[in-house]
Amino acid sequence: MEWLKSRLRKRKFYPKLLHLKKIPFYAKDRLPSRDRRDKRFCVMPWTESAVVSDGTVLCSCIDAFKMMPLGNVERSSFKDIWWGKPYRRLRKAVRAGAEHVYLCSSCCFQCDPPSAEQLETAFPIEPRAFPTRLHVEPTVRCNLRCPACGNDLARLSRRHPDMKFETFRRVLDELGPHLTYLNFYDFGESFIHRQANDMLRYAKSVNPNLVIICSTNGHFFRTPEQQRAVMETGVDEIIFSVDGASQEVYEKYRVGGRFDIVVDAMAGLVRTKREMGRDKPSIMWRYILFDWNDSDEEMARARELAREIGVDQFRWLLTDRPSDGISKRFVPGSPELERIRDELF
Repeated sequence: MEWLKSRLRKRKFYPKLLHLKKIPFYAKDRLPSRDRRDKRFCVMPWTESAVVSDGTVLCSCIDAFKMMPLGNVERSSFKDIWWGKPYRRLRKAVRAGAEHVYLCSSCCFQCDPPSAEQLETAFPIEPRAFPTRLHVEPTVRCNLRCPACGNDLARLSRRHPDMKFETFRRVLDELGPHLTYLNFYDFGESFIHRQANDMLRYAKSVNPNLVIICSTNGHFFRTPEQQRAVMETGVDEIIFSVDGASQEVYEKYRVGGRFDIVVDAMAGLVRTKREMGRDKPSIMWRYILFDWNDSDEEMARARELAREIGVDQFRWLLTDRPSDGISKRFVPGSPELERIRDELF
């Protein structure tokens, strides 16, 4: 982590991956596997994309630190970027073996490669259509200091922290009619942005059938006016990240957060939705499991509180960060994990 901080401070963060001649996008000292059975694949370069606060286009939200920038919508159209040289080189590299692609080697979304015929028909170097899912980062700023988030590093990689409304509008004008899903979050707390609700309304005006999903730490829905305002945007789902059932447990990860404020916000949105006679947005309580909040007692209190509030969904989320705080009860293959599998995010 220190080498990354050093490079960020010196503003030498962006690697020259786009200029590699022989093995574009491949990690240093790694060569493509010759055995197709050992290869891995990723569909993201054909199905989704991400735009962060300063307009940089990335392969997906996984590239939060802009290690492989593909273009910038403040200077080019998304069309020119999607069918441009950097994206073509990325797709070529993934087709040759995603397990060797820089940044992708440890990604959990890798899958088995398609057949040679499928590769040519469904995953050409130049796709036949725009992506159907877009991740948008309205802002990289955040009011909390979650220890494993890396938000401080992400902020250093952005030329400006808040996405310009004009940038958002240009992207949605171009991409909106082709999208099925819009994930309105990445690094940062989306609703810190003063025009977050305006962005959501505009996206729905471009494509009323667009499914918009937001993720929030929940500190910006304190008043009935704020709750009604987000309800009127037409957003389809709001995910609240609440990792505990008490202030003492919650604040161990959500540093600077107030458990009572977030719970009241969820309850307020549920109540406002009922008063307005609406089915949407769906309100989800998402609880990341750590070794300090995975006891039967804490989990049972969270479940009960979720029922009292009346949220639409309650889900557990596993994580591998921070390495010294991961849940030791709920690990792959354990009976404990099987017991909650139906409740996993």
